[in-house]
Amino acid sequence: MRLKGKNNLKGVKNDVITVRVSEKDKARYSAEAQNYGMNLSEYILYVLNHKTIKVIEGGANIANAMYDLNCTMSKYQKSDEVPVTELKNAMTTCVDKMNRFCENLKENG
Repeated sequence: MRLKGKNNLKGVKNDVITVRVSEKDKARYSAEAQNYGMNLSEYILYVLNHKTIKVIEGGANIANAMYDLNCTMSKYQKSDEVPVTELKNAMTTCVDKMNRFCENLKENG
């Protein structure tokens, strides 16, 4: 419901966010909402407002290392000839970055 001239009031909900989900996910979210005695909008807003996203410093580095390795592996997926040295170097680089990342996690608790 849109109230004319009262758009600046706190608590007035006059904007819409649309999200596409699979039929299976919608059914799951609806069931979870019902279990908590909420409608789907209330449930989704509650989850969004109470969910914590943990950001790990250096996480992007490990993701980039995995991406680089995946690109290298994909390049040779359909090939009969695989340059072992290049694959070994790519894997070594990725493992080194992961080890440094894990060591940082241990040090920073």
